[in-house]
Amino acid sequence: MILGIVQLLSELVLVLVVSLVMALVGLFVVSFIKSPRKGRLYLFAFFTPFIACYTFYFCLLGTSFYISQKYNVDSGLGASWYVRLTGNSRLEISDIPQNAWIVQGDDSVVTSVAKLYPNDHVLWGKTFDSSCFVLSNDTLIYERASILVAQRNQGQAIAWQDADAFCRERRAAIAGKADTLALMACIAVSLMVVWLMKRIVLAKNRTKA
Repeated sequence: MILGIVQLLSELVLVLVVSLVMALVGLFVVSFIKSPRKGRLYLFAFFTPFIACYTFYFCLLGTSFYISQKYNVDSGLGASWYVRLTGNSRLEISDIPQNAWIVQGDDSVVTSVAKLYPNDHVLWGKTFDSSCFVLSNDTLIYERASILVAQRNQGQAIAWQDADAFCRERRAAIAGKADTLALMACIAVSLMVVWLMKRIVLAKNRTKA
C-alpha cells in the first residue's frame, strides 16, 4: 500500500516536470510570434500542457483500474503485479528479484517461482531451488526433478520462461486489446481538452454591432 502511494506521488511529480518542460518550450516559441493576442497565446502555451498531461494521466489511471477489475489483472500501480492462471490460481510477482509466487484465494501455495511453461490447460513451473511442479486447474503436483516434468512433455525440451516475462505476456494476452483501446481513448480525451482550451483561451472577441 505504501509503495503504491509512493509510486503514485512519484508519477504525479513526473507529470508535473514533463508539463513544466512543455510549458516552457511553448512560452519560448510564443515569444517569437507577433500577434495582437500574444497575452492569450502565453496563457494557452503555459496552462495547456498541465491540463492535457494531467487529464491523460488520470484518464489512464481510471481505465487501468477498470481493466484490472474486469479482466482480473493488476492495474500497473505499485511494486507488484499479478495475472490469473488456471482455476482460482494466480501468479503474483514483485520487482524484487526472485520474488514470484502462486496464490490460491488468500494462500500462497508456491513461492520463489523462477520459470514457467504453459501447456494447454496445464502450467508447469520451476522454483529457484530447482523444485518442479505442475498446476492443473487448482490441483498442484510437485515433481522430484525436472526430468519428471520433461517426461510429461514426451521427452521434448521445455521452453521455460522467466516468471516476469511470463507475467507480461499473459497480461498482454488477457488485456492487451483493452489496454490499447484505453490508451487511444485517453489520447482522444486529452486532445479534446486541448481543443477546448484553444476554443476558450484563443477565442476571437466578437465586436458589438
